[in-house]
Amino acid sequence: MPLNYNDPEHIKPLRRAYTVARCQAAYRGELWDLTWNQWLKLWLADDNYRFKGRGALDLALVRKDYHLTWTLKNVQIEQRHQHLSRTASKKMADKAVANP
Repeated sequence: MPLNYNDPEHIKPLRRAYTVARCQAAYRGELWDLTWNQWLKLWLADDNYRFKGRGALDLALVRKDYHLTWTLKNVQIEQRHQHLSRTASKKMADKAVANP
């Protein structure tokens, strides 16, 4: 039988999103060291949860360094287009170093 958390309505989808994010990290073989309370605090700060989504201007929780674990010190919430731009720039720079 599923647990009944009695969460407020705006928290219910976040609890599922936390579980999905944790499971996706495990599926990709990434270490996850964020508790529900830490994760929730990140999303509730400045009402970030209201802008969470899949669009380019929506917010996403991302790792600062992909080689490190998902921890409070290694994550940030940013717009998806900023994240994609940053990772694309890093890939281009890495490629330039590898192929001078």
